[in-house]
Formats: sequence, C-alpha cells, structure tokens
Amino acid sequence: MPNDTSVAAAAGGEVWNYYYPGPSNYGNLLAIKHTAGHRSRYAHLGSSLKANGADVSQGEEIAKSGNSGGPWCQEYNQQGECTRWASPYHLHFESRINAGDGNHLAGTAVDPYSSGDYLWSTNPPTLASHNTTVSLSASKIYSQLGKRVALTWSSTNATSVVSSNFGASSVSGSASLKPLRTTTYNITVNGPGGNASSQVTVNVSPLADFTRDTLSDLAAEYQPYGSWWVGVNTGGAFNSMNAWLYNQLIGTSVSILNGDYNGDGYMDIAARDISSGNWWVALNQGNNTFSTMQQVLSAQAGGTDYDVLGGDFNGDGLADFGVKYRPLGRWSVSINQGSLSFTSFWTWLDGQLGGNDSDTFSGDFNYDGFTDVGGRYRPSGGWWIANNQGNSSFGSMTQWLTNQGGGNDWDTLSADFNGDGYTDIGGLYRPNGDWWIGTNTQGSSFNSLNTWLTGQAGGTGWNTFYGYFNNDAYADIGGRYGAYGDWWIGLNTGSQFGSMTKWLANNAAGAGWNVINARSE
Repeated sequence: MPNDTSVAAAAGGEVWNYYYPGPSNYGNLLAIKHTAGHRSRYAHLGSSLKANGADVSQGEEIAKSGNSGGPWCQEYNQQGECTRWASPYHLHFESRINAGDGNHLAGTAVDPYSSGDYLWSTNPPTLASHNTTVSLSASKIYSQLGKRVALTWSSTNATSVVSSNFGASSVSGSASLKPLRTTTYNITVNGPGGNASSQVTVNVSPLADFTRDTLSDLAAEYQPYGSWWVGVNTGGAFNSMNAWLYNQLIGTSVSILNGDYNGDGYMDIAARDISSGNWWVALNQGNNTFSTMQQVLSAQAGGTDYDVLGGDFNGDGLADFGVKYRPLGRWSVSINQGSLSFTSFWTWLDGQLGGNDSDTFSGDFNYDGFTDVGGRYRPSGGWWIANNQGNSSFGSMTQWLTNQGGGNDWDTLSADFNGDGYTDIGGLYRPNGDWWIGTNTQGSSFNSLNTWLTGQAGGTGWNTFYGYFNNDAYADIGGRYGAYGDWWIGLNTGSQFGSMTKWLANNAAGAGWNVINARSE
C-alpha cells in the first residue's frame, strides 16, 4: 500500500485514537466503536483525520496510511533471531466482536471476510467518493455600472483554497464585490480528489441599457406631449426611436435620470418636477414599455437652484437620488429603500462648491462600490472630489486636478474611460469639438487632461453623453445634433476615441426634447 493512502471506516461509529510506540507495535491506531458489540481497528497510520469522540459513517475517510510502530522483523535465523528489520508502508486492520459495552479496544478478533454477524457479510465497503468539486455563481448582479455583485461558492471534499482572484480564504462562502463592466471571477480548491476549479463571468448593465443586453441605448423625452422614447442599440446602430410611454408630465419642466430603481436589471426612468419638487419613477416592464409614472417623493428639492445627480449612494445596488443646492453648496441624498419607497433628502455634505460657477457630476472615484460626488470649478479649471464615507456622508471636497478645462465652454463628462473600474473625468470643448479625458490615478487624483478626439461635435446645438455602446470595458461618447435629430457615437479604444459616426438619423429632431442618456455615472 502506498504511503498516505486514504483509509475508510468499515462501518459507522465513534472514533478514538491511540498510540503504541515501536518497534514492532501498532504505532498510530484509530479504533471505532460500532453498534452491537462490534469494533474495528486501523493501525500503523501516518495520520488520523478524526478527533476523539467524532462520529463517522461507513466509507468516510478517517485516516492516511503509513508505517508507524515499526520497524518490524522481516527475516529470522534458525536460532529465532531477527536478521532483517524494515518499516514497509501498510495498513493493519482488525474486525472485533462480542465487545459488549467495553471500550474501543474491546472484543475478540475475527476474520472480517467470514460469514456471520460481523461488520459485513461479504466484502468490506470501499472508500466513499472523495471527488473534489467547487461551484462558483453570481447569485445576484446589481445593475448599473459600478455597483456590486453577490458571489457564492460551495465545494465538496475540499480542504483548502489554492487560488482565487477575489480573495476567497475558505472553500465555501459568499462575498459582495464590485465588478468591472465585464469581470471573470475564478477559484481553485484542493482536497483528497485533487484540485477543482470554477469560474463565472459577470456582465454589468450600464446606464441607459433598457433591454438588459449590456449595451447602452438611446432615450429622450418629448416634453410637449409627455412621451418617452427609446432607440435600441443593435450593435453598430440604433433602431428608430419608439415611444415606450405616453402622456406623462406633459409640458412639465423636469430633470431626468435613469437607473435601476427596482433591482431587476432593466434601466428605469425618473423625473424631478423642477417647479414642485415632486419626484416620479416609471419602471421598465422588459417588453419595450415603461409603467405609468409613480410619484415617489413630494415637495423635495424643488426650484431651479438644484443640480440633480444619480447613483448608488449606499452600495445596495438600487439607484438613489442626489442633489446639490447651489446657493449653499449643500449635497443631499434620498435613499431608495425598495418597492419605490425613498427617504426624504438628508444632507451628506455642506458648504462645498457653493454658487453657480461649478459643474456637478458623480461616479465611483475610489472603486469601493459607493457613488461619490464631484465638481469642476469653471473659473479656475479645478476638479474636486468628495468620497462617499459609506455612513450617510461625503468627506470634504479635495482638489484632484488643477487648472485644467477652465471656462464656460465645456460639457463635463465622468465615466470609466480606460476600463480599470475607477471613474475618470473629461469633456467636450465646444468651440472646436475636441474631447479631453483625465484618467483617474486609481483613487487619489486625475492625470492631466489629454485630447482623445479632435474636431467632432463642435459648436452649438449638441447634446453630449456617454455610454457603453459596444461590448468592451471602455465608456464611449455620443452626441445628438438637435436640428437634424442625428445621433453620433465615438467608440473608445481605451486610450482614444474613434471618429464619430452616425448611428441614427432624423429621430428626435428639433426643440422640446430632453435627452435621458447620462453625462455622469
């Protein structure tokens, strides 16, 4: 028998361990006390896998074979003296009966293969299956880029983790993690059956993904009729826009957001009535329609002195509402509690970037799964970030980039443009159509703005936005030229944007349209 061979229990019972030092002895001995006065012994073990008093079942692995208790005499001379000693690897097995209520070592040794009322009547059992397996699954994917995924993994007959790319330390468990747009998680475990591996790939739905295919679509509201339109991304083009909802908030001036407000993976739409401060949500039905608008907040953050932000501010995977009250630099959040129940707005940061000289944006700038807030101070070109503390507050604003992109001629964007999970910043300089990006240094500052595209969508009359319009990890750019209703997309290579191409023509042309696609995460 090879060393370290698995040893199985002949029948179920209670374990006890003994040691008899050599030479010519049992060495490490494990005894099992069975029912009806039966006992079994396993000697010369390399190691026992069970503690005293442990209950085991038939076929369960209990020990590893060895050669303890040796050496033993292998040859004798005519005078009965040992002439050769050795310590071969083997297992000494005994079956005993008539032990009554005695200890684990009691009873009379018998032939384990003989018939009768012994542990078995034919051949002894074989070792129970010890194939090592592991299964990894993404049990729930929270939608909207930058949110969390819940991983669970389980194994059979595994004793240790060999490797994982998500920090697993136990052979079974769960974890809440922040994925990139597309992330493959993997784990390898080890056990008696060797190594076993499993992996799962997570594709997170980005903003404006109204069909849950992981591609951003187009969306716009036609204010005069209160109709809400979507153009589905077919991969390289958009279908003509179709109305998914009619006669909602007709003629009302609104601030519009999109996000997953009920956790089903489909992007929904939300609107703030600027005048009254009433907030409304229409849920995506998954069949090219939105539900009727439902009012979720009343008289909260009304008026023209507010900037509206979206995001997942408490990291639970449901989209929340955020606002900045410009006169006081007051940043407040309304948390989505599920079932379209939102808390009143609570101040998370006060007295930061007040006044009318800042653009506001949001994103996950430190890659922790909680939405942070930021602003560009237009007079100086300073870019400021307040990190979410995870305790219903933002930290004080700190300047991450200075003297870059100053002035009033910029459309500001924030998204993950280089695919590393950290939100970057940038924008379109309208006078010449140059697009500039400042990549995140992974949690503490931005690199200087660099030109990623020149001479595209310059001048007036454009609505700019970002999205994930193909299946890579990089945020792309887009623009609607309002006069013609043409929608243009510039795909991201990870370090620059390709020339903008027209993906849809003559849809949502003219005045009265509000673009729903986002400019910040």
